[in-house]
Amino acid sequence: MDRKNLEESKTALINATENLIMHGKDPSKITTRQITGEAGVSPAMVNYCFGSKEALIYEVFNKLLECAKTHNPKLRELMGKKIDKVEELQELYFETIRLMLQYRGMLKAIIRYFLEDLDISLSSETIDFIGRYYKGKKTEGECILLAYQLSSINELMVLRAEDISEKCGINLMDDDVLRKVIKDNIESVLRVN
Repeated sequence: MDRKNLEESKTALINATENLIMHGKDPSKITTRQITGEAGVSPAMVNYCFGSKEALIYEVFNKLLECAKTHNPKLRELMGKKIDKVEELQELYFETIRLMLQYRGMLKAIIRYFLEDLDISLSSETIDFIGRYYKGKKTEGECILLAYQLSSINELMVLRAEDISEKCGINLMDDDVLRKVIKDNIESVLRVN
């Protein structure tokens, strides 16, 4: 397959997946056949172009994140800057988790990909912040692990938001409550006094 056809197939798959999600399909229940039927390509193209259906849905999530950044100046600012304070990291997580809560079905569809397959060193804003926070007292590997712990805790929290509300009485849809939970998570992982 030539490069042009490959790029056309990738674009068609991303657009088809986004279209299915935006028309109410639960991302965790969308099948490869539904996606490829909408895209007009062979089912094998999902794995060929992305490696897995979850990686394709992750690409759609990233596209959605880019769109959200254009409509949310605070998120755009935080994702484009060097984070120097714990409070800025808390705000970054607050804005991204709020977005994830809005699209919880998408997170449900890609959580396994997030936790098992996504490169754990991709959370560069958090990793860089943790390195500066510990002033060189942690190795790069330790900073990556702490960032992964923090991201994982927050992603799982979003995934289980309804259970957390029901069993713990903590409503993550309430901005004040969400801010406190994020603050507690960050302080716990970083061992902030």
